[in-house]
Amino acid sequence: MQNIIRIPRNELRALFSNPKIVNGNTIISMDTCTTPTLTGGKKNPMKDLVRKITLASTSQIFQNQKTSSYASKVKRNMAKEGKNPDDFQVKPRVWGERVPNTPIIEHTNKAGVYTEYLETLGIKAGKVSYQLEGKDIAKDDVEGLKINTYGTQGGQEKIVIINNFKFASILSFRLDKQSYLVED
Repeated sequence: MQNIIRIPRNELRALFSNPKIVNGNTIISMDTCTTPTLTGGKKNPMKDLVRKITLASTSQIFQNQKTSSYASKVKRNMAKEGKNPDDFQVKPRVWGERVPNTPIIEHTNKAGVYTEYLETLGIKAGKVSYQLEGKDIAKDDVEGLKINTYGTQGGQEKIVIINNFKFASILSFRLDKQSYLVED
């Protein structure tokens, strides 16, 4: 049985910045707890009370040392589908800044709150469940649950999905044959 390393949340940046751990493209499996976006704004009675729990989602994390891993993957998919990969151009980030040679995004919002994120390319969705104030709730019963929509990425059928997870939402992960439990 594999040992589980307990890692303080404030040490995630150092771990994800370590080129001995994240080198090029690295596969990670994560368990996360996020607050989904709900429509209806402040009038939605479930606003900020719903949590989305995702277990064992598989993603790539990457350094982007010489090129954008995202762009490379999109262009490979386009070529496989018989589309011209040169038709795809990466648009500039609309929020946050990527820390060079790491999968880390830093962002300071309009209120001055600094947050760190782990940027991933989705490979396989994990098992998703929802909770309302700590109790299980069916997805269909979540009022105003916003469904993610993605752009066309040069007209390709297989969309490459980028996710940015707040460090605060990461519960545990498996990386480089090691399991980590994140602690506050």
